[in-house]
Amino acid sequence: MEECLQSLSDSTFYLLLGRTDCARLDKQYANGLWQCRKCLTYRTSLEETDIVLKYLPPRASITSVWDTNLTLVSKTFYRAVEDVLGADCKNLFEIYDVHTNLERRMGYVVLRCKFHITVRGSEKVYYVICSECKNASYVAFGRRYLVEPFDRSIPVYASGAGMLVFRGDVLKSLHIHKAMNLYVENLGVEPMPLDGLPRDLP
Repeated sequence: MEECLQSLSDSTFYLLLGRTDCARLDKQYANGLWQCRKCLTYRTSLEETDIVLKYLPPRASITSVWDTNLTLVSKTFYRAVEDVLGADCKNLFEIYDVHTNLERRMGYVVLRCKFHITVRGSEKVYYVICSECKNASYVAFGRRYLVEPFDRSIPVYASGAGMLVFRGDVLKSLHIHKAMNLYVENLGVEPMPLDGLPRDLP
């Protein structure tokens, strides 16, 4: 991470992942959710109820929730993003409260990005769409990169649960450090995908 941060470029995009394990849904809460019978993904109604967890990894700035498409970020990390992006946050994110079965309010929020981009891999992989719930599954193997064209004016994208893509100028202003427990990867840009799949994935 240190080498990557030392060579930050304003116009380059970077993948951010948490270095911790995933959060887990509270079992009683999960029993009230719809779950796909095929891929086992839970569908959460964040607009109607706060998400309830039984486990949250310690010292996580960014993580995901197991068996969901949810991304969690610490409130400390989100406040840092707000300080950099200001009023633009309202156009980029929706946030929702989190609590556990032991504590009503946690220092985390569910972050839902309004813009999505797929981080692609250099190796040939299978891209799967669940026939029941239409949930898409893609894992980038090998060297990871972005495919042209995409909108460089957007400073932050989501790329699956627990994965955020930041433009270099924004990331530089966040002053990422070891205590944030983050993995940072420089994403190259390719004119065409290298994984044997179409440029535009459904």
